[in-house]
Amino acid sequence: MDSPSDKLGLPPEQQDTARLLRKLLGKAIAARYEDFCRLSRGLFGLNISKPMAAHALRELDSMLRGVLAVPMEAVALDGPQKEEKQKAVRRALRDLGYDENAVTRALGALAPRTNHKDQIRRILTRLGFEPNGDIANLWIGIVDNYQVAHGRSFHRSMEIDADFITRIQQPFDTVIRAVAVALRSHYAALMRRVRALVDMPDRGHAVKLFANEIPGAVQLQSYFFRNLTTDSWLEPLMHQGLLGEPLRFTEEEEGEGRLYGEWPAGDYLRRMAGSDDAPTRQRVIAALRAVAAADHPDVLSEGIAILATLPPAEAAPVADLAVGWMRRDARVRHSLAPTELIKRLAEAGEGIAALEIAREVFRLWGDDGQIKSHFGDQMYEHYLPLLRGTLTTACGRDALELLIDCLRHAVAIEGKGDYTHMGTSKNPLFRRDMTSVEWMVWF
Repeated sequence: MDSPSDKLGLPPEQQDTARLLRKLLGKAIAARYEDFCRLSRGLFGLNISKPMAAHALRELDSMLRGVLAVPMEAVALDGPQKEEKQKAVRRALRDLGYDENAVTRALGALAPRTNHKDQIRRILTRLGFEPNGDIANLWIGIVDNYQVAHGRSFHRSMEIDADFITRIQQPFDTVIRAVAVALRSHYAALMRRVRALVDMPDRGHAVKLFANEIPGAVQLQSYFFRNLTTDSWLEPLMHQGLLGEPLRFTEEEEGEGRLYGEWPAGDYLRRMAGSDDAPTRQRVIAALRAVAAADHPDVLSEGIAILATLPPAEAAPVADLAVGWMRRDARVRHSLAPTELIKRLAEAGEGIAALEIAREVFRLWGDDGQIKSHFGDQMYEHYLPLLRGTLTTACGRDALELLIDCLRHAVAIEGKGDYTHMGTSKNPLFRRDMTSVEWMVWF
């Protein structure tokens, strides 16, 4: 029986395996491993935990093989010769009078197949294990056993029992940790597969393969997007949903220290936003609208940087995106992008959009007399004067009204009814050697 403290998390070794999987293969695979571990330990209190755990294991096994099969040369890759043969067979079957559905089924039946056991042995051989060694036998045995565990019964308990732990959970822990540790020394194979996809002339097919084969590890995703240099990738990536919000980090990952750059698609979009081609930029804007409701910190930060890269006339109509991304808990405040976007819009005569964003960027809030803003300590009073001339030139009286609103909010937060105290206040709106009236005239 697990103690209450056990239910707060997984044993240290399983936690370490989950961290390793997350680093090498991304969050989707690591999350499935964690769920399998929790199901196997009965942490969810389910009456039918055994079939659920077996199903989780089956999916995890399939995903793991799907990621490793091509880089570890455990499947036959499509090539020009294969495509030509398939075309010849298709023509011959059509000439014989078969309809398109029958032709497709025939081609599927004729495709070379590798069974699970052979695939496992090939993967492990490339990782440095014996094809008939202990790890291979354990992995193959697990595949045989989880089919039984996934069965149904009206007369037997479907809860996790000692037999399931002995025959499935413990062997799988041994296998997946051994595979993950070995993968660290063979990780270049995954990077080479990413490079091969980037070099494919058929962008649509390459993106489909990328979506199916390449896990969400930051280093793999970043390598892919960093090497995309043309706009020909935009449509296929949008169609496959690969420009969207990445998986959020968990509280545990945040405690470990999360990686930045978890939205590498943003780097590609920012480069395409600087394109000379107007339709390309419009596709970038469409991709940004698709993540308008995102709450991932990297999307919030990088999204505004992408808007700042667009021509101001094209960024102005989507100023609402920047406003929506300025969350109080976002890392946007550490970026130069919001103030750069305001400056570019104002200088280009897009005063309404510049003020819309500035109103949110310089918004103040707080409790108990403590003023807070989107900026770190002393940075509010740094950036506001820098934008003073630009905003007043572009927006005139409207800029002054924005400032007065900020002043009123500051006074309301500090709980004081007049402005005379501002000359010595710690309020970030004012220089200490100036009274409130002098400051407003200076603005």
